[in-house]
Amino acid sequence: NAYLSNVSSTLGLIAIDSEAPIQVVAVSASTGAVKLKSAMSIIDANSSPAPDIVGMGGIELESTSGAVGESGGGLEIIMGASGSLKASAAGTVWITQLANNMRVDSVTSTTGTARLSAFGSIIDAVDDSAADVTGVSIELTSTAGGIGTSGKPLDAYNGTGRFTVTAAEPIFISETTGDMRVGRIQSGKSVSLVAIAGSIVDGTADSFVKVSGTDISLTASAAIGAVSDDLEIDTMGGGRLSATAGTSVFITEKIGALRVTGVSAATGALRLSVAESSATGDDFVLDSGKSITAGGDISILAGDNVTIEAGASVTAGTGKSIAITADRPSLDPAGATVTLAGSLSAAAVTVTAFGQGSTLISNLDGNQVLTATQLSRTPAATGSATQVITLSGIAQVNLVGGASDNTFTFGEWKGIVSVDGGTGFDTVNVTSDPDFTIAPGSSQFCNTGVGIREVGVAGGDSGGPNFINGRISGVNSYGLSFGTAYGDFLTGLNSSFGEFSGYVPTFIHADFINAALVPEPGTYAMMLAGLAGMGLLARRRRI
Repeated sequence: NAYLSNVSSTLGLIAIDSEAPIQVVAVSASTGAVKLKSAMSIIDANSSPAPDIVGMGGIELESTSGAVGESGGGLEIIMGASGSLKASAAGTVWITQLANNMRVDSVTSTTGTARLSAFGSIIDAVDDSAADVTGVSIELTSTAGGIGTSGKPLDAYNGTGRFTVTAAEPIFISETTGDMRVGRIQSGKSVSLVAIAGSIVDGTADSFVKVSGTDISLTASAAIGAVSDDLEIDTMGGGRLSATAGTSVFITEKIGALRVTGVSAATGALRLSVAESSATGDDFVLDSGKSITAGGDISILAGDNVTIEAGASVTAGTGKSIAITADRPSLDPAGATVTLAGSLSAAAVTVTAFGQGSTLISNLDGNQVLTATQLSRTPAATGSATQVITLSGIAQVNLVGGASDNTFTFGEWKGIVSVDGGTGFDTVNVTSDPDFTIAPGSSQFCNTGVGIREVGVAGGDSGGPNFINGRISGVNSYGLSFGTAYGDFLTGLNSSFGEFSGYVPTFIHADFINAALVPEPGTYAMMLAGLAGMGLLARRRRI
């Protein structure tokens, strides 16, 4: 064996080539690089936490048929801020950087695990598309830093094994070849994973979290997750998910709520799930202005509430469906609320809830028709298509309008209905149904009308005017109120919404009014005489 116990250089390079195993205790090049090559293994010869190799100009380690660092313990190294690491072995590569960032040129384990750890970050030293780290499995740990950077992800190829990655700061990893099989990737900050020529999949086939971070970004040329094995994630601290796949997407949020800033499955199905717990807050939210799109069917399943915010959109493929399921499987006592403030585009849409007293809030500037089992929504914008939503397990529907003049039609619905028309001049149509009732004390009136365009006078002031759009429309005769229990918005005669007024409209006396505005012939003669007299008086004053 080549036993290196105290090899040092203060002037430059240290290079050692051995046919035997190299056992390292202390090798140091304070200004240059260290290059060690063995036909067998290069291993740590002691258990000391002190660095085995110091190469301020960089470190190169090559084992032709053995390992670099054994499976029971790695080589501890220190490189300068500009130094880089190159290591290759037939077996395991296990290296720990004790100070500074670990700048990786290339690290390859042909048949084993490439295991790298650093106190600082582990980053790509060469800006190219080749794999920086290759192994059957890859394990990366950064105690105080991150993995890769946003502008230069760490390129890796993990063969048939899986990734296990931990970092305090953001993680940016790109799988260069084939599928990225995830064992566990976790960061105290954001995580960005890219599979350039494959899928991002669960590498352990269990139900535990595979990717956790404050924000998670996933991009794959093929699929993310699998139809029989979702990729489990944890978006911590109110973080967001964004995902783009060339085929399909199957993702489950395991802990708390899932907020989405955009998910796309170009040609296949898309399923986003939020696991249910015994506590509330297992919600799904699509952020305002963001989108979910798929070439196939779309399924959104939440343990509690589902919210599609205003300006957001969910679009399934041609002839495909959208299925929204809330409060599944209802492990907590609270019912769910499904809020649809954005748009849904699909051949068929269903909303299902399994909770106690679940509510659907449909927020749309347009017309809404609620039947016994369906809700039809037609946006006010010209040319907008009607979307029909099939409902199941919903106890109450709240219909909310917008700025336009909206129409709400219902009556066959067997549950509770609430209507908030918004700011427009709205119409409510109640279809004939013997089961339809307004519960005493449950009705609520809105003092809106047409706002500043419509003005009346208080208390049925006899002779007082009514105005519409700034013009007199009528003259009041009397006012009457039956109180707030019967529709008056404010108690007393005060021109609030819900009062009765007797008035005489001006249009029925239009002929009389117009005739009164035309002077009699005698009046014209007197006006002309007066004007002539004023003219003579003005002439005398000028003379």
